[in-house]
Amino acid sequence: MPNGRANRNSWYLYNQALSIDSIVSHQPLEYNRYLNKLVAWAYFNGLLTPKTRLYIKNGNRCDTVKLQTLVDDISHHLPLSLPAPTPKALYSPCEIRHLAIIVNLENDPTAVFNNHIVHFDFCKLDMFSFGRQQCLVGSIDLLYRN
Repeated sequence: MPNGRANRNSWYLYNQALSIDSIVSHQPLEYNRYLNKLVAWAYFNGLLTPKTRLYIKNGNRCDTVKLQTLVDDISHHLPLSLPAPTPKALYSPCEIRHLAIIVNLENDPTAVFNNHIVHFDFCKLDMFSFGRQQCLVGSIDLLYRN
């Protein structure tokens, strides 16, 4: 933690829109170094519902549209309600039942291309890089349920 900072350099979850007055005297509900983990925690603990309004303060790394898309994708592909596990499943080794690979959530090098026309040579297209100079994958997160 840098000198002079009261909070760790992390993502924080509050139960209200951010303003100096609203967060100075309130503790966050949760925090995590990774946005993916914080969103998953909130979702699986029932804090993200269709009525939840999302705000994000740190437009440099992620914006509200991208955050809402992540929440929509998680709620669509990872249902909260699951059948109760069988005794055999409880005694068996853990198996991944659902897996999401989240690309460029916190670090998106493709954001600089928004509203620009980009020409590709489809014969030499590498979907993970742009030319020889720039990788288009800035971050990869895994979200799974076992």
